[in-house]
Amino acid sequence: MIVFITGANRGLGLSLCEIFLERGHHVLAGVRNRNRAERLQPLITKYKEKLSIIPVDVSSEDSILQAYSLIASVTPKLDAIINNAAREGIRCKKIREVDIADFEETWKTNVLGPMAIIKHLKPMMESSPVKSILNISSEAGSISEIPLKNYGYSISKAALNMFTRMLERELKPENFKVLAVHPGWMKTEMGGEDAPYDPGEIARHLYERLTESSGKEHDFNIVDHLGNRMAL
Repeated sequence: MIVFITGANRGLGLSLCEIFLERGHHVLAGVRNRNRAERLQPLITKYKEKLSIIPVDVSSEDSILQAYSLIASVTPKLDAIINNAAREGIRCKKIREVDIADFEETWKTNVLGPMAIIKHLKPMMESSPVKSILNISSEAGSISEIPLKNYGYSISKAALNMFTRMLERELKPENFKVLAVHPGWMKTEMGGEDAPYDPGEIARHLYERLTESSGKEHDFNIVDHLGNRMAL
């Protein structure tokens, strides 16, 4: 399997790269800044030709188009895409605290980025028997639960969930599998050290979500890391 993973230089993205490489797959690791991808170096050394570094700023469509050209030079097709790169933005729970410019940057990364990636890379997936797309979302995007989170992050994840549902409806006739997954609270730079889950543990579960039979029927496509339905 050939899988493209964004936000691959740290946290969950790094763990996802490791789990796919351990299982013999070819990973295209999307990183915003190649010069800051030193955490990937042990994997580069160990897996060599199975790991390709793809510089990409998911908040920029021009950067995504450049990444597409680079990916196309490495492989003629893709089997799976994991939209993992995300931005928390300024934590603000009151409308008067919202920084509109910061909100726009969060929106570009968390919503427009995944949309542009699928828009431009979907043709590379059409000949694959796998055709799986995982959007890393969050329970913070639940409209019914309305968790006490910040404006920018929560609204962007709610929009990502809607994008996932619309995309799944559009691509289902082409036998694509499209899921938005809440990975849980993890020990990452965003989650902090008090979080109960290790990114490596969550990465193993997400590997299962992506590789489980595409014929498995669901009447929903927003799930937690174990595959359980999440409230919208």
